[in-house]
Amino acid sequence: MSFGVIVLDPTPDCPAAPVSDDQIIADFKDLKAIENLAKRCSILTYEIELGNVEALKKLQKNGCNINPSPETLEIIQDKFLQKTFLKKNGIPAWLVWIVRAAGRAVGRSRNSQDGIFCF
Repeated sequence: MSFGVIVLDPTPDCPAAPVSDDQIIADFKDLKAIENLAKRCSILTYEIELGNVEALKKLQKNGCNINPSPETLEIIQDKFLQKTFLKKNGIPAWLVWIVRAAGRAVGRSRNSQDGIFCF
């Protein structure tokens, strides 16, 4: 089976570069670079959680094949969502602590209305 591989990475000659056909040198959240990559690929995938969820959602809505889904990336990026998802699906996970100091939240989960800090 023959296929081409293009990587997007901010580091010139990143570890994946020698085994790929091309490299787009840009930040993992760079919308234009992600769109450029999508135009050149039949499927987008990622192995790092630093991706641009909103850009990937937009591309998926426009028919781009992305796996894992942008929704999966969104869960992975938010540790509270991640732990909640794991618990909801019966998967063992580290404890999640709610931390408050003097009546105010010490940290905040991106998708949480009340202050929750996960570590």
